[in-house]
Amino acid sequence: MARVDARIIGGLLALALAVGCDNGGSGGNGASADTNTNTPPADTVTTVAADNFPDGLHPDAAASSDIAAVFAGQLSGTPGAGSDANTIVCLGDSITAAGYPSFLATQTGKQVVNSGVPGEESPSGAARVSSLLFTYHPGYICILYGINDLISHRAPADIVQYLSQIVATARAAGAVPVLATLTPVSGMYGKYQSDVDDLNAQIREVASGQGIALADLAAIF
Repeated sequence: MARVDARIIGGLLALALAVGCDNGGSGGNGASADTNTNTPPADTVTTVAADNFPDGLHPDAAASSDIAAVFAGQLSGTPGAGSDANTIVCLGDSITAAGYPSFLATQTGKQVVNSGVPGEESPSGAARVSSLLFTYHPGYICILYGINDLISHRAPADIVQYLSQIVATARAAGAVPVLATLTPVSGMYGKYQSDVDDLNAQIREVASGQGIALADLAAIF
């Protein structure tokens, strides 16, 4: 696996912390691209300890790499006509924006579009997914939402409905969706862990019931 400059990761993590996953807002509509098509596939998931989430929420480089590896393992299935199997869109909040997409590019050798927006909640993701699908025609879309919704006191059942909308929109456009469970929280965010567990259980049920590829991030931490 390629070496990542710790100063770069530190800067990205600092940005995520400054903007915050917990700002309670719905985020913006902008998206940034992070592509890498000339890197080899990666190995398997490594062992990650709880202190790989320095502020209790955002993953460090090692945890981000493992998140990417779990997503990479679920990139199966054949995209529909007109979709580019060599393009992946990563849709989510600050955990996506400053986290795993660059590692996913390294591990898969595919073009990866980082469309994470710090502070974003699932309704905003559902609102802008169509534009991303039209712009990039991805073969796969990785979906990681929920913690900001929980912080804003949105019920897990409602969050799952928005996630299902994103999945349905992706499928209609010919992209293969990969839905993720949330990573654990601790420290100042620890009070949300029971809600995270509840949401993760519902995400697993939806993925199983609808035949959606599941990146079960909660299972590796």
